[in-house]
Amino acid sequence: MGVYERGPVYWISYSYNNKQYRESAGTSDRAQAQALLKKRKDEIFAKRLEKPSPIAKEESGDLFA
Repeated sequence: MGVYERGPVYWISYSYNNKQYRESAGTSDRAQAQALLKKRKDEIFAKRLEKPSPIAKEESGDLFA
């Protein structure tokens, strides 16, 4: 994950579910690009917390049965 410059515009790079994503931050301000990357990381983290893996569901059912 990171922020890098391509010409006058910064881009961000991150991974989710073993897939690499790159997108333009649409700005020449590095701080704004870093803020966008943090937003994407927060979105990924929130999504992971909402949906437990199927294995975790099965294990938790066995623990309380």
